[in-house]
Amino acid sequence: MKSILFLLLLISYSGFGQDQLFGCYTSKKEENSMFVTKIELKDDWTFKYEFVGDLAYNWGGGSYDIDTEQVVILNFGESHLDSTQQIIQSLSSGKEIFGRRFYVLKKQNLYPLGKDGILNKKARLEKSSDCNFRNK
Repeated sequence: MKSILFLLLLISYSGFGQDQLFGCYTSKKEENSMFVTKIELKDDWTFKYEFVGDLAYNWGGGSYDIDTEQVVILNFGESHLDSTQQIIQSLSSGKEIFGRRFYVLKKQNLYPLGKDGILNKKARLEKSSDCNFRNK
């Protein structure tokens, strides 16, 4: 089973090219928008995540995988929620807010994939030269 997974990752990895995948992706320029999502995909298959908006500030990281359809799967490890998000999580029977998230890589952009499998084109994350995370 491990060899099949490794083979799938190897095939997926060879189809992308390092320069196309690894790096920083951000939703909008911070000075122009109140809500900003940032993701840094590192070449060791780990990522860093940050969401900044109005009174919310959430950050975390973990590992990621890529399937053959160019879907990036973020597997969150340690995550930090602001107090508002912690209250929401406790009210929703402790359901994990992060867990796994799915993004589709198209033309140097990451698009979130909803639970219904539909691409959210309005929430596009563009590749950028630097993520400038608040929490280094």
